[in-house]
Formats: sequence, structure tokens, C-alpha cells
Amino acid sequence: MLFSKTVRIALANWKAFLKSLLFQFLALGLFLALAIFAFGPIAHDVLNAFQSNGVNDTIAHTLQSLTEGTFNVEHFLNEDLKNFTLSIKHAFESVPNMWNRVEVSVVICILVYLLYRFFVSFTDLAVGHQINEFMSSNTERPFSWFLIKKAFRSTKFVGLQMMLAIVADTLIVGASVAMAVICMLIFGWWAIIPVIVIGVFLYAVRHAFMAFCLPSVVQNDTTSTKIAFRQGLALAVQHFNKILLRTLLVIGVLAVTTGIAYLFNENRWIALAIDAVVNFVLFFILKCLNFVMYYEVNNQPYFFKPILLEGTEQYNKKPTAKKK
Repeated sequence: MLFSKTVRIALANWKAFLKSLLFQFLALGLFLALAIFAFGPIAHDVLNAFQSNGVNDTIAHTLQSLTEGTFNVEHFLNEDLKNFTLSIKHAFESVPNMWNRVEVSVVICILVYLLYRFFVSFTDLAVGHQINEFMSSNTERPFSWFLIKKAFRSTKFVGLQMMLAIVADTLIVGASVAMAVICMLIFGWWAIIPVIVIGVFLYAVRHAFMAFCLPSVVQNDTTSTKIAFRQGLALAVQHFNKILLRTLLVIGVLAVTTGIAYLFNENRWIALAIDAVVNFVLFFILKCLNFVMYYEVNNQPYFFKPILLEGTEQYNKKPTAKKK
């Protein structure tokens, strides 16, 4: 029943989803252009150097052996890893003036990444306000109105969200890679499968922990962004088990779909397109699910389908909506 209501709320707010998606694509296009402008020459030099020194072949061979089950840990440590390290060393040495530019390039890369993360998440508050307005009063004001009016609050919210998310994601990736290496050394190549499962679980934990931050900041509109964000974290901790089970289901579907897209599709561009569509849709559904859970743990009534209410005609763009 909970997921049924969530899907109905997501379908009723499809316009907010598409507008948010358009904004994210524009942000992605802008920062791809910026990245190409900043890294175009050096990226070309590095890619050519990596190809000529066999780095790509070593990576491809290792991944193929992992998927086929022929990965040999001893051979990898004694031969492949040594050759891989030497290939990278030769590749960097063959790039003209590499060491004179690498520090600046790394700094620019980090800044571009942070700006990209910022602008991709910038629409979260506007989308959250539209979801919340629909659920609380079944009305719909323009997406652009929320995007502009809440720009300053969105900036603070995204900053707080990024601080936690980037630290958590870095720890999850680092822990997963370390576990994968250790487990493969002890148990063999197949040990990477449970490590992937653990990594997906930890990723779901991160999302569950931050599930109520957006709903809290949206609903406590007159409260400081920092205080409302902290209240959302505290409430999520109180109901963590309930949130985690539902979040894990969505993240699990995302992980399985991504795995199927890449494992059973030889065309990587098609796999990437499938993965992107599933990611966008499921994360929007996850946003709606977080709002539903937030309303329910606070015992607040909410709408989950369009209903025409007397006195809200000027706000509601669905005049033909049927009554309950």
C-alpha cells in the first residue's frame, strides 16, 4: 500500500520530475563543456599514453577474467599488478609536461566535480516543495517559482547534503574496494559478489540516514536550514529500521537493473542509457517515498492522488480531476 501511494504521487508530479531532469541535463552539458575546456589537451595526451602503454588492455583483461571466473589472484599480484603499475608509470612519463600541470588539473577536476554535484542537486528543494504541496493541499504551483524563490535556501541545503554525502560515499567506496581486495586474496575472485552486496547495503544505509532531511527542510520552511536538516537526521535515526527496509528495496532494484543492463548488453552506450533512465526514475520515486514515510511517522494526513478541492482552483492545474 505504501509503495502504491508513492508511485501514484510520483505519477501525479511527473512534470516536476521532467523539469528537474531538464535542469540536470543542462547542468551536465555545462560542466562537460567546462571539463573539456579545462582538460581537453591533457586528457587527450593521457588517453593516448595509456593506450600506447597497454593500460587499457590490462584493465580489460582483468575485468574479463573476473566476469568469466578465471581470475587468478596469485598471477594478478605477481604479474598483472606489477605490469599495470609499470604501464601507468610509463604512461605518465610519456605525457609532455605532465608533472607541471597535474596539480592544477587535479584541483580544477575537484572543483568541477563539486560544482556539478551542486547544480545536479540544486533542484531537490524545488521538487520537494512541489511534492509536499501536492500531498498537503493537492495544489500545484510552478516549478520555476519554487526554484527561484527558494534559491538561497536550496544553496544551503545542497551544501549540507553534499558535505555528508561525499564523505559517506568516499568511505563506502574505499571500504568496498579494500574488502574486495582482501576477500579476493583470501577466498578467490567469487568473493567480490558478497562485497558488492555489502556495498549496495551500505549505500542504502547512507540514503536511509538522510531520508528525512529534504522533507524536514521543506516542511519547516520558517526554521533555519541547518536546524531543519538536523531535525530530519534525528527523526530518520529514530525510525531507521523502517526506513532502511524500504530504501533497500529501491536501491536493490536499482543495483540489479544496472547489473543486468551491463552484463547482458554488449553495447555499452545502450547499457548506459538504460542505467541513466532507471537511476533518474527510481531516485525520483525514492524522494516521493521519503515524503510518504515522513508524513506517516509524523501522523500527518496526505493526498496521494489528484482531487479537485473547492477554493484551490487558481492553484490547481488539473480542473478535470475527479473527486474521491
